[in-house]
Amino acid sequence: MKLLRVLGSILLESRRIKLDSFKDDDGDIFNVIATIHSQEGVNQNFRTSRADIDSIGEVIDEYQDIFSKVTKLIEYNINKDSIFVRDTANGFDFIVYPKYVNGKYELSIATSINHPEKLKVKKENTLIILTTDGDAIIKEQLENNNFTKIVRGNIIIYII
Repeated sequence: MKLLRVLGSILLESRRIKLDSFKDDDGDIFNVIATIHSQEGVNQNFRTSRADIDSIGEVIDEYQDIFSKVTKLIEYNINKDSIFVRDTANGFDFIVYPKYVNGKYELSIATSINHPEKLKVKKENTLIILTTDGDAIIKEQLENNNFTKIVRGNIIIYII
């Protein structure tokens, strides 16, 4: 039985893809990983399909400072275990599970879905909403205005 678990684990690990690696301002290393689940069912023609992992990797790359900051906040918050990103500009949602492994941070992309479908936000998620100037955010959904708002050009980032 133990041998089967070890072999199963090796097979799972072999299907993980390292998409990117970056250093934050503190010199900490972050590896962006696509899990098996995030790689399955990718098809832009179906609304319930997963988003392309390379597109998700590009979003993480573009907002490295945000992901670095939120990852470190999650590390010290026992109530949070993941980063939920609602990217209205690119038209998909995705979830990342950060963890600290062997002196580096690992950002594992767990799942995604193309809009108009949406993943459900859970209390364990730290929510990041990436939106353009024209998109509406309903105030009541932002937990009594307890959020950080960052503006970069025509992109507005809400961290909840």
